[in-house]
Amino acid sequence: MDLKKCTNCGQIFAAAKGQKICPDCLAEEEAKFERVKDYLWDHPGATIPQVSEATDVGEAIIKKFVREGRLVEVQGSNIKVECQKCGKPISQGKFCSECSNELANDIQKSKSKKKKNKSKRNKQEKMFTRD
Repeated sequence: MDLKKCTNCGQIFAAAKGQKICPDCLAEEEAKFERVKDYLWDHPGATIPQVSEATDVGEAIIKKFVREGRLVEVQGSNIKVECQKCGKPISQGKFCSECSNELANDIQKSKSKKKKNKSKRNKQEKMFTRD
């Protein structure tokens, strides 16, 4: 466990791996999530602004829940966030499927280029002895 500063309130706390907010803020966030989830259960066609107004939970937090995959689209749901690359509406995550595929292809191309360059370097870096 590491000591970290809570990104929400600034309190120092003993953080488990990957934890960014203190236990108090985590409990508060979970309570907000429950309010949002319960509202959406009763009002499945609600939009993010409607949910925010009805539950008193900020739109940014609701979008965070969607991006984390905690609020999954149900039929008739209007809860959407924007793809961080192209801006297309998506129901979860950070990127739409097209941008995700494009990023994966770019990463694969980059890896193959590095491998190719490394093999070229290995061939050129051979040492020879002088007779």
